[in-house]
Amino acid sequence: MAALPVRLALALAAAPQVWCIMDLTGEINAITLVTHDIAESERFYGCLGLRQTFRSDNFSTFSIGGHNFLNLQLVNHKTEAKAWGRPIIYVTSVDDMYSRVLACGRHPEFPPTNACWGERYFHVIEPAGHELSFAKPLHARSAIEDR
Repeated sequence: MAALPVRLALALAAAPQVWCIMDLTGEINAITLVTHDIAESERFYGCLGLRQTFRSDNFSTFSIGGHNFLNLQLVNHKTEAKAWGRPIIYVTSVDDMYSRVLACGRHPEFPPTNACWGERYFHVIEPAGHELSFAKPLHARSAIEDR
């Protein structure tokens, strides 16, 4: 699986050690989450309806929408993740995904909520401890908002 080519044009900001991204084209092809129990994580994402496209003893890939992927990387119990992030996954129906998450035995942090920034969303902690956000824009975005 090859990542999509991404072009970054970096410009030096006013302070000599500060860089800012001026242009980013392309899209995120995949996100990789670490887990101490790959079998449990695979069951969870399979239960959500993701299609597993690759598996080895310490790595697994699920398709998200055909051209994007969620990877699971097995790590030993002595390895700790040093960083935190929250993938935001757009779905057709936030309420249907909420029901599916409940059916998979997980307990979301709160029920689907309409946020002031224009998304309906909820968060859930997946088996490896990563926080996922399932969301959908409340209104169609204009071309001006996308800039």
